[in-house]
Amino acid sequence: KSIMNIVKSCSNKNFELSGHISPEKVKKKMRDASIIVIPSIWDEPFGLVGAEAMCHGIAIISSDVGGLSEVIGGKGISIKNINKEKLFFALNRLLSNPLQIKKMQKKSWNSFNFDAKHSSSILDQEREKISSSFF
Repeated sequence: KSIMNIVKSCSNKNFELSGHISPEKVKKKMRDASIIVIPSIWDEPFGLVGAEAMCHGIAIISSDVGGLSEVIGGKGISIKNINKEKLFFALNRLLSNPLQIKKMQKKSWNSFNFDAKHSSSILDQEREKISSSFF
């Protein structure tokens, strides 16, 4: 089955596979979305899409690679060695359980910790490690 068939078979027909869209449209989509699927196969250094989804309280299904793993880290469904079968299973399971969607949305929202204060603290710690090795 294709991803479209999975989504079409669910009772909620409010879905869209959008592909590449502008940053402005991303912001609107994030405000309106319930679930986001991030099937990245690249070891992303940060996983910005995951962080953006969390700050909007969106339930997340993503690849367990690179920075996505660190950003999402148990706050969504992370799939190791993602493929269409694993994605089908995770998406089908989540879409058939509205209560689980709500729980994941709440967890996503409550777990978002990439604000400026937190990020600055991490950067300061890393700078200290680097500078202490030279001075």
